[in-house]
Amino acid sequence: PPPRHELDLLESATVRLTSLELSTQTLHRSTVLSSVLSLRSLGFCVVPGLFDAEDVDYLARCATSDLSSAVSEIKSRLSYDITDPPAPSASSSSSGAAPPPPGR
Repeated sequence: PPPRHELDLLESATVRLTSLELSTQTLHRSTVLSSVLSLRSLGFCVVPGLFDAEDVDYLARCATSDLSSAVSEIKSRLSYDITDPPAPSASSSSSGAAPPPPGR
């Protein structure tokens, strides 16, 4: 199972819809505000039941395919594997900046 802190983070980012919101497909102002607060503070928001699961699966496959294409294109054009970047050197680790791709 996932570590407890990850489950707690997921729970804190979850905004549950009421049965009225689900049946009318209309979000209450408080739901929207809770979602915005989660996005601003955590960078993501989970709203169970907001989208059809099959639609989400389809969109996830599309996004994964797009990312795979981008990784391949970067590797082909720049000879740089963004999935396996070089370890930061001692001088760059203090600044927190990632090293530039080769040829930059």
